[in-house]
Amino acid sequence: KKIDDIDNKILDLIEARSILAKEVIKAKNNQNIFNPIREEKLIKNLVAKTETLKPDYIEDIWRLFIIENLYLQGGIKVFLGPEKEVKETVNWYFGKSASINICKSNIEAISKLLVNKYSTAILMYSKDLSQTFEIDGIKIKKLIETPIFKMKNFSKIAIYKRIDAI
Repeated sequence: KKIDDIDNKILDLIEARSILAKEVIKAKNNQNIFNPIREEKLIKNLVAKTETLKPDYIEDIWRLFIIENLYLQGGIKVFLGPEKEVKETVNWYFGKSASINICKSNIEAISKLLVNKYSTAILMYSKDLSQTFEIDGIKIKKLIETPIFKMKNFSKIAIYKRIDAI
């Protein structure tokens, strides 16, 4: 009975969160809906507040909330580098909220941001990856690396966006 009561309270809170998210959707007017820096900060703050839950568990749960909100806002176009591990992590990170386009090279994925302003490019993380790219006067910046916490099934990826779209 206590677990059922808690489940109902959780559901009520999720619905309240969803209603607020829909208000944010209207305010954003479907512009620049993806903010991975804010998402990372949110998840890290939540992890810092718990003493019993594992960080990857919290990250997994909140990714689901974020995926749903991105989906409700019309989703995002994502351009991936060619490594198959990138796609597996991106599927977890974006779920149904992303239109995934696999490119033949990392440079091709980054270059797609020139014409797709509010999209993102995702590359396999490497210490050698540049923090920024500049192509035709447009600056593209690495925003975060994810997953934030070590997850056995996923590779670390780097998420890039145009600076004028952050």
